[in-house]
Amino acid sequence: MFKKFYFLFLLFLVCLQTLSAWEFIDKKGDTIQLELVQEEDLKACQTVFVEAFSEAYRDFTPELLVVQDKLLFLQEAFADVYEDVRQNLQQLVVAKKDNQVIGFVGFKKTKQPQQIYISQLAVDPQYWQNGIGRELVFSALRLFDDVNQLVVIPRKINMIARDFYHKIGFIDSTYMHPGYNPDRYIGYEWNKSDF
Repeated sequence: MFKKFYFLFLLFLVCLQTLSAWEFIDKKGDTIQLELVQEEDLKACQTVFVEAFSEAYRDFTPELLVVQDKLLFLQEAFADVYEDVRQNLQQLVVAKKDNQVIGFVGFKKTKQPQQIYISQLAVDPQYWQNGIGRELVFSALRLFDDVNQLVVIPRKINMIARDFYHKIGFIDSTYMHPGYNPDRYIGYEWNKSDF
């Protein structure tokens, strides 16, 4: 009896590890590991977040972004991500190359059944165009068994994000996350039934 229980416990651990970490080969041929975020990854996630959005917003003044200071705005935005993770309000999946965080995505459930909101997506700019962002976005299908729709609201001014979401199959949507200004943000959605 004990041996049978021990075997089932080991099988459970293997299945759990398989669900929480997986690998893929990016467009450069590098092995990238995706896994649920660990506390020790959050500082690296913040660095990636600030670098990615600094690059995406490089040509925009704080006035165009409707912020006082770009760096402070990005740091405060990531502080919100960190707090959500601490309170289990969202799940983060990180992408690692050689055990270093090079990107992450945040997911939140919405009030709509089977709908997941992509709260943040950031990939180190030196790894853009390698398929990492796409793998991060669609990791939602591994994490949530019943997901049928992904929604996201990039800033209207962020054409890098908008072009990216269109490229991976998202379409324009009326979705707007609560508390966000539709004058500054635009909704996109991806429906499983369309693929």
